[in-house]
Amino acid sequence: SMHTLFLFLYGKIKQAYINLYFNAFILTFLTMYIFNKIIIFAETGSHYVAQAGLKLLASGDPSAS
Repeated sequence: SMHTLFLFLYGKIKQAYINLYFNAFILTFLTMYIFNKIIIFAETGSHYVAQAGLKLLASGDPSAS
């Protein structure tokens, strides 16, 4: 009976550690993925803002043409 209890508790603890490591793994990659998307979004956003700024400068400047 003590042996059964030990095996039961060992299984529960092992499962808890597996869940812990799995969650850490998922969280790490999810964070990296989101961070990557934010960086890409920021880069493309700033590119479009820069392009719009250049167009605005070119259209407002008569000496440019």
